Amino acid sequence: MKNNNAHLTKAFSMFSKWVTGAKIHFPDLNYQIKDANLLKEDLDQAIKKAIVSLINEDKAEKRKQLGYDYGFIVGFIQGNLNAAWHNEYIQKQTNHYKKLVVIRVLETFFTFNEVLKLKLSSAYSAQCKDDLNLEHIDIKIGIDKPNALQYLDVKQPDNDLLAALEGIKIDLLQSAYCGVIPDFLSDLKSYFTAEEVFEILS
Repeated sequence: MKNNNAHLTKAFSMFSKWVTGAKIHFPDLNYQIKDANLLKEDLDQAIKKAIVSLINEDKAEKRKQLGYDYGFIVGFIQGNLNAAWHNEYIQKQTNHYKKLVVIRVLETFFTFNEVLKLKLSSAYSAQCKDDLNLEHIDIKIGIDKPNALQYLDVKQPDNDLLAALEGIKIDLLQSAYCGVIPDFLSDLKSYFTAEEVFEILS
């Protein structure tokens, strides 16, 4: 799609459709966008990823079927935008996300302050044993990654405090991202003609 204005209009229209569905389930969230061009960038990225996926995956036989490329591209864009906007406009407003940000900040800070990290880890261990009566429990938290989070680089630090933070982070990610993302965008075939998809692929 060479016409940037038409591309922007299409992205904004799809986002409006997505918001209409999202508001039914999450009426109290804020769906305001700072710059409509961000939606165009989302659409651009979704199209690029759709093309790469279609070409890279072994779909030679399927692509011989009439209309397969069209259905694949449109379906990929729909799924990609739905997931991207769900993460940006729903997940980022949840307590799960805010807690994850706190943990990320703490982990980053401890990376640059070894003395404080050791002091806090010692205090954490003492609290677990003395105040919470956990003398006979191993305070290192085991991490079991759910299938949906296999891409994560999960660490098991020797430091008790960092191990606990890592465990909390995985629990939060599992709760936030392992469910099925609701589809608020549905079929996008009304937004893309076969000629437009052919132009994208060419």
